Order: sequence, then C-alpha cells, then structure tokens
Amino acid sequence: MDRTGLTVAGRLPAPESNEVVMHEWLMAANGWTVGQEFGIDVNEDDWMPGRFKIVGVLSGPAPMGFASHEFMSNDARYSFAPKLWERLLVVAKPGREAEMNAFLRTLKTAKAFDEARAIEEVEESFENIEVVAQVISVLLMLVVALVVGLLNNIFFAQRIDEFAVLLALGWRRGRLLRKVLGESAVIATVSWGVGIIWSLAIMAALDRWVLAPRGIFIPVVHAVPIAFSGLLPFVAMLFGGVTVFRRLGGLDPIVIIERRG
Repeated sequence: MDRTGLTVAGRLPAPESNEVVMHEWLMAANGWTVGQEFGIDVNEDDWMPGRFKIVGVLSGPAPMGFASHEFMSNDARYSFAPKLWERLLVVAKPGREAEMNAFLRTLKTAKAFDEARAIEEVEESFENIEVVAQVISVLLMLVVALVVGLLNNIFFAQRIDEFAVLLALGWRRGRLLRKVLGESAVIATVSWGVGIIWSLAIMAALDRWVLAPRGIFIPVVHAVPIAFSGLLPFVAMLFGGVTVFRRLGGLDPIVIIERRG
C-alpha cells in the first residue's frame, strides 16, 4: 500500500475472513458502502464468485482492493481459490516500471496485464463505437456547414446594397470576397473558441458533480476531439465562401442601385 500510495479508511480484512477493502472509485461505481456484502452468493448477477463484506475504503491513485490471503488461498473455504494462483501482482521498484512491463511482456508463460494492455483492450472494445462517433461527427460538421452557408445567404441579401455601392466605387469582386471571408473567419473562430471554453466548463462540471460521484472518470481535456472540431471554422468558411462567390458573380451594382433609388 505504501508503494502504491494508498490509504485506508476503516480497517484491513481480518485473517481467514471474507472481509475486503475496496478502492473508493470502485465503491462509487458500484454504489457500495462499508458493511455491504457483494458476490455471486449475494447476487447471482454479480461478477465476483463467492460472498465478501466491505470493511474499509482505499484512497489513492491505484484502483485496487485487498482481501484475506488465508481466505483466498483456502480451496475448502473459497472454491475459486485455485484460479487465483494463476495470477500474480507484480510491483516495480521506483523508476523501473517501464523496464518491468517490457520484461513481463517477453515472458511466453505469462500474460502481462499492465496499463498499456488495459488501454489497448479498452480501445479495442470501443473501436466500433469510435467509428460510429466519427461518422456522426462528420455528418454534424456537414450540417453545421450547410447552416452557415444558409446564414451567409441571408447575410448577403441583407447587405446587398452595401456590396453594390462598394462595387460601384471600384471594388473588385475578389476584394469584396476577401472582406466577406475575413469577417466570416473572425466570427467562426471566435464562436469556436467560445464554444470550446463553454464545452470544457460544462464537461468539468459534469465530471465533478455527476460522473466522479458515480466512479466514472473521463478526461475533461481530450486533444483529438478538440483538434477535430477545429476543422469546423474552415469548413464553414468554405461553404460560406462558395455561396457568396456565386452570388457576387451575378451581382449587377447598377441595377441594384437604380432599383433601390
């Protein structure tokens, strides 16, 4: 426990008993309290064979749990004990964790389960979900771009007199297009930045008040989604620029000025 930086509230399991101490994250995720029992013998839908009673809560960076060695090693008292002997908890010396993990992965007679392997298994389990999420993200980006294009159409119609006067004063259509794109770029970039700030603030609040109390830990700042969302201003500018360019191509400033009187 000292090596992993864990502290316990309550007490450690008594020898030869079914008592356990569990990490606070696991307690929150399962809705457990000190004194509660769990296991297949308590609830047939549980994942853990046997019956165990929680007598303490662990706090610290490593989500672990501890039970009585005598109880877990006794085939007569705990039928799942033989399976446990196939598992070993290996703790590295300070500063040698990477070396230890690399060595364990070279063993042909053992299957090392370290942080990297845990991440790999989680990523594999979520692989299909990530594909669906990416497809949804692309569709949302296209929808946003179309909406921006429609807004630019409205924006162009509202300022058509201004554009006609500028063209009549000698502005080239290219210069006018750059003006419109510049304004759109500023608006899109500022909106994106404000949206990111609000999203991170809302995510931090959800993490603190909703997810963490349930033992669910999701990083608030994730570089990949933020980088992917950074494409939105550019896609919006592209759609908006194409829309305005087409409208400018058919704009006759003389006719508009005469019509407006």
